[in-house]
Amino acid sequence: MRWRRRAGWSRVADRRCAVTDSSLPLEVVPFVGVLPLRFGMSLDEVKRILGEPHHERDGISQFAFPSLRVDYPQGAVNFFEVSWRPGMSEVIYKGVSVFDTLAEDLVEHISGARPNREDYDFRDRELDLALWRPMLPEDYDAAEPEDEYRNGRYWMAIAIGSGGVVVNETPR
Repeated sequence: MRWRRRAGWSRVADRRCAVTDSSLPLEVVPFVGVLPLRFGMSLDEVKRILGEPHHERDGISQFAFPSLRVDYPQGAVNFFEVSWRPGMSEVIYKGVSVFDTLAEDLVEHISGARPNREDYDFRDRELDLALWRPMLPEDYDAAEPEDEYRNGRYWMAIAIGSGGVVVNETPR
C-alpha cells in the first residue's frame, strides 16, 4: 500500500477513498442523512460514493475522508457521525458551517436556545442529533494558541440517527 501526505493532516492510503478531504461537501439533514448519503442506503451504495472504508467491523464503517462513521446494523444505514479534521470538506447544517461556527452559536442555530457552556455534548431529541467536543473553553487560557481541540470553542463531531439511535443511546 502506498501512502501520501495530505496538507494539514497525517497519512491517507491511496486505495481507501474515492474522494479527497475537500472534494465532497456534506450537508447534515435530520431524518434524511448526511448528503449525499442517506439513511437506508446499503454499505455498497455508500462505498460507491466514498470508496472503501478505512476500518470496517460489526456493521460499522469508518471512512478517512471525510472523517465519517456509518452504522448499518441490519444492512441499512441508520447512523452517521462526522468528526472535524484539519483540511476536511465543509459540513453544513441549515446553511451554517458546523465546524466553523462557535459551539454556543451552533446550538442556538439548531435549537433556538443558548446552551450551557459547561457541556461536552448537546443532544436534540426531536432531531435525533448530537454534537460533541472533548474540551471546554474554560479549560484554556484566553491567550493560548488554538490546539487540535480548537480550544473547546467549536464542536468536534456531529451525529444524526434514524429512529432515536443518537439521543436514546440504543445499540446501533
